[in-house]
Amino acid sequence: MISNLEYYRNFYWVANLHNFTKASEKLCVSQSAVSQSIKKLEAEIGCPLFDRSGKDLKLTAEGERLFLHVRRAIEEFEVGENQVSQLSSLRTGELQIGATETTIRYFLGPWLKSFKKDNPSIRVTFKGATTSELCSLLNEGTIEIAFLISPIPQAFNFNLELIDEVADIPVVSSDFGMNTKPEYSPSELLQYPLITVSEENAVRDVLNKWFWQDNAMLIPDFTVNNMSLVLPLVKDGLGVGILPEVYVKEELKNGSLVQLKTKNLPQKRMLYAATNPGISLSATGKAFLSHCIKKL
Repeated sequence: MISNLEYYRNFYWVANLHNFTKASEKLCVSQSAVSQSIKKLEAEIGCPLFDRSGKDLKLTAEGERLFLHVRRAIEEFEVGENQVSQLSSLRTGELQIGATETTIRYFLGPWLKSFKKDNPSIRVTFKGATTSELCSLLNEGTIEIAFLISPIPQAFNFNLELIDEVADIPVVSSDFGMNTKPEYSPSELLQYPLITVSEENAVRDVLNKWFWQDNAMLIPDFTVNNMSLVLPLVKDGLGVGILPEVYVKEELKNGSLVQLKTKNLPQKRMLYAATNPGISLSATGKAFLSHCIKKL
């Protein structure tokens, strides 16, 4: 292997232009530097690469053979440089992100719309998965950014950028027939059928703690494995559901659901943009994050 790859770049342009002076002007270096680099290249390879006997420089047979390979290499370098330049300037590229169902349904849309408006050539691929699955994908580098809602498994050590907050509220169908009070405690909600996620869902820990703080134990009448499945059961009038406020904004607005006022609410959950500290974030990833970050 030649000790200095710059020798090959000089060789490429001298061979292309058949002239040391023109090559030095193209490379913005002195003619002497170009000439010396060719001599050193020939010394390391062990044979002359140019026939200097005529008016114009001509490649020797060995030089012709070397030039075929050097030309392909230089052209590949230029292609790579152009591609990197386009990626860094966001003229092209692909972004791989992952998100929970809540984030996809209620948060991602405006961010993607804003990002694509500014960067129409960027392709975006996102994977919908559970929090634990997204953590594994981010840990192995399959995705660049994972949008996670706390609680997040402690086994992973990610960089976390706070994006927004998620507030869980108790709601009931307007035709449930409940004599609503001005205010309820969590323990008083146990008088009514409760609908919530099962113990396997990390959100259940947050809800359990809310009831424990009121010296009560959450024992739901209906459990589902996904938060989005709570909503249709509440709409059907089966009981009180505890849901993210973003899930039920329209229903609260049109009056089909009613929020039950309580002395306090479950601890707010944080929506984070998580990145792997062991993998550098691309220019595309950094640009997308700037469209998502919300100062609280």
